[in-house]
Amino acid sequence: MIPLTDVLGVGESLAHALRSHGFHTARDLAAAKPEDLTAVPRIGSVRAALLIASAREVVGARGNGAAPGQADELEAAEARARAKARKKAKARAKAEKAARKAARLEAEFHKAKEKVKAKARKAKEKLGKDKSKKDKDKKGKKSKDKKSKGKKKS
Repeated sequence: MIPLTDVLGVGESLAHALRSHGFHTARDLAAAKPEDLTAVPRIGSVRAALLIASAREVVGARGNGAAPGQADELEAAEARARAKARKKAKARAKAEKAARKAARLEAEFHKAKEKVKAKARKAKEKLGKDKSKKDKDKKGKKSKDKKSKGKKKS
């Protein structure tokens, strides 16, 4: 239980006025709405917002029974946790980017490989057509060569 007088801007007389309106602890003050505090004499809307913010700082610093010095340690631990989460998310994003790049490169490689295969097939087919023409030409030449060879021998 944190007394009202621990809140910055609350003295004994204001604490008495707050108690009479149902705010007994700093936790009650931190949970209050500015409209509720404006019902208390000497508290306007601006001062109500300042008192609530100040009460939240006090309650946050000592909310778990922690001393005011431990609040810095808690903030540092939270900052480390946020940094760790940020680093993890960055690493995950980097890995996803690398995976997308690898997939893109694999697709490009596959496409290039297919292009080379198609070119080789086309060249082979062309060579096959040329070869069949040459075979036909050779068959005709062989028969002539045989006749000419036979004449020389006789």
